[in-house]
Amino acid sequence: EEKSADILVTLAWQDILVEKRWQDISEKLYTVKDRVLENVDSEVVNYISNNLNSDIKEFSTLSRNPENMVLYKSVIDAELIYQLYSGDKLKDIITNGVYSLLQFVRPVETLINKSVRLSEEGLKTRRNIRGKVKAGEYQPLFNRVLQVIEQDNPAIAQQLNDVFPKSFNNFCNNPYIKQKPDNLNQAAWALFLELINNPAHDDELYCLVGLLLEIHVLRNKYLHPLKNTPIDLQYEDDLEYMRYAALKSINLILHMDIKGITRLYFRSR
Repeated sequence: EEKSADILVTLAWQDILVEKRWQDISEKLYTVKDRVLENVDSEVVNYISNNLNSDIKEFSTLSRNPENMVLYKSVIDAELIYQLYSGDKLKDIITNGVYSLLQFVRPVETLINKSVRLSEEGLKTRRNIRGKVKAGEYQPLFNRVLQVIEQDNPAIAQQLNDVFPKSFNNFCNNPYIKQKPDNLNQAAWALFLELINNPAHDDELYCLVGLLLEIHVLRNKYLHPLKNTPIDLQYEDDLEYMRYAALKSINLILHMDIKGITRLYFRSR
């Protein structure tokens, strides 16, 4: 038992180190974004924001609240860099597709940071269900997550086959989990706890859990284990999956209101 406790603490520290690496790489992403904006006309930025306003429900309301301007702009920046990269523009600045892929993580993290909280009861539930997780009791519930994602985007569902139960087990045993999730992986499992508590939620919540896990998996795939630079994009499809998962997550979070052992609510206005 002592040995397994040591392993779990080691895994938790690995997570902390990965987050540190991500913070370092984020600085490079800001630099790329700033250089792109210096080289793009405002009409192009307006064109992108108008498209997002029509694609994402509630998106335009973000710009009316000064507190949400950073979030609003970060979504536009990510989509702008994606469109430029896809059109082979500014190749001297956007030197690799990974700089487009990782830009999509930031707005989702910002949104989750503002809107997801695990209650004290949720923290207690997390500790109390460890044995059931080990016994495989929640596999059917996670299969439902996969099923909903598969109906939505089959390719993304395939990439999630290996995350459960290992990643959820780590979450339940991690001694450093707080009410405010540190990353999208923790947020996804906090929302999965809500599904354990109330499986009758509609498909949107099941879908969101899967999408957040996918964004986190893709993010980590491109973080270099030893350097503060990302790994070059291996598959162009990964960029498409990331963009899809990020924009769909944002669309879902902006209009969802869940008050349970996990709270999900974003004040857009």
